[in-house]
Amino acid sequence: MKRLPIAAAAASLLLLGSCSQSSKQMQDKIDSLTNVVQMQESQLQNTNSFIDLMNVSMDSVLNADGRFIVGANQEGVPSNAAKMKANVDAYSDMLNAQRERIAQLEQQIKDNNDAASQKMKTMIAKMKAQIDAKDAEIAVLREEIANNRLNIAELERENSNLTQNVNVLTAQNRIQQQQLDYANAKMSTGYYIVASKKELKNLGLLSGGNLLKKSKLDLRDVDLSNFKKLNIQRDRVIQIPDKSAKVLTQNPTDSYTLQSNNDGTCTLTINNAERFWSVSNYLVIQY
Repeated sequence: MKRLPIAAAAASLLLLGSCSQSSKQMQDKIDSLTNVVQMQESQLQNTNSFIDLMNVSMDSVLNADGRFIVGANQEGVPSNAAKMKANVDAYSDMLNAQRERIAQLEQQIKDNNDAASQKMKTMIAKMKAQIDAKDAEIAVLREEIANNRLNIAELERENSNLTQNVNVLTAQNRIQQQQLDYANAKMSTGYYIVASKKELKNLGLLSGGNLLKKSKLDLRDVDLSNFKKLNIQRDRVIQIPDKSAKVLTQNPTDSYTLQSNNDGTCTLTINNAERFWSVSNYLVIQY
């Protein structure tokens, strides 16, 4: 009768031990599942945050087209070639950063085949396609900028050549103008001398003048220092210090008049300058 309680106690101890071991295993499983759920929730949260960041970043890339692709600032003012190149480089750097983020996201979900992961993979494919398209645009832009630089360099060379040509033409025009001014001045300048017969002979402008030979005007070796200058366009009157005088040069007689004055002088007045100076720019008056 005393052994029964001992056997019963032993059976109870065995049952309690078995229940305790089963409870511990169950708790371990629960803890393990809890950790898995927490990790999945954390991973899902990180993934959602990453997707949100990617969406914002892609929006920033797309919104940047107006500044980088078009090559203009926020006010719409076109950028120069150097500024456009800097913009394109910055835009390319932005795309590379986006590409790295997408690669990280792909690595996180590459082995997942659930519906959420498949959706993210589809989204990633679209993002990569957008970046590839932008890469193609950047390649075109770089080529256009390079071509523009070549065009600008060619234009600068042409402009330099044009500048040199203009400088040469300017120098030539200046020389031609100087020659023209000199020719006009020469054509507009008349030389005259008013002297007695003796003075004219002493100057070598008259030869002869005796009983056998008539005086003859000689302008073959003229010393201009003995002559006075006048402007044949403006100067029309010459005063002669004698009451009588005659024109020895071949100026047409109908182009001028000689008038005696009360003070014992006379005045030569040119009435038709063009005709008067048509023969020569030299005028010799003897009194």
